[in-house]
Amino acid sequence: MTSELAPEPMATDAALLEALRDGWREAQTVFQEMFPGPVSLLEPVVGITDLVELLPDTIAVGMRFEGRSPGLAALSLDCTAARALVVSLLGSGEADDAEVLSLLTDTSLELANIVLNAVLAEAGRALSETYRFEVPALMTADELAVPYGCRAYLLRGEIVCGEALPAPAQVIIRRASSGERGR
Repeated sequence: MTSELAPEPMATDAALLEALRDGWREAQTVFQEMFPGPVSLLEPVVGITDLVELLPDTIAVGMRFEGRSPGLAALSLDCTAARALVVSLLGSGEADDAEVLSLLTDTSLELANIVLNAVLAEAGRALSETYRFEVPALMTADELAVPYGCRAYLLRGEIVCGEALPAPAQVIIRRASSGERGR
């Protein structure tokens, strides 16, 4: 079952969009405390969409959440960016490709866990809602697609890993109508 977005007034949309931006900033603070230097999240563009597009070479991690308005939050990250992040976090100039590949999934899951928890916590504060999160899991583009006629909230930002060029990342938030499960 997929999530449906509740018809919300524009004031709520504006508050949620600002909260999502604040959540991204909070994730940046967490990264600075955990990994001083190698990881930075650049200021995102935030908006509402009815179409979520993922490039073929993308890692997507989703986390379902329950609450008054349940739904799905996801982080999609370019595979090249995820690999650069792993190399930066390993702290070595050259990492064995097999080692990088073995850590790619775990690193993507942890990155999504940090970013999505920060974003959803700020969204909950702004909307006076409490969410219970599921464990993040890898997802396909089909699982993240926005059902016909629905909207999703979208952050498009960039992550800088060490000396690497900024890599595109996006956070997708789908919220279900009141009383429906966001699955």
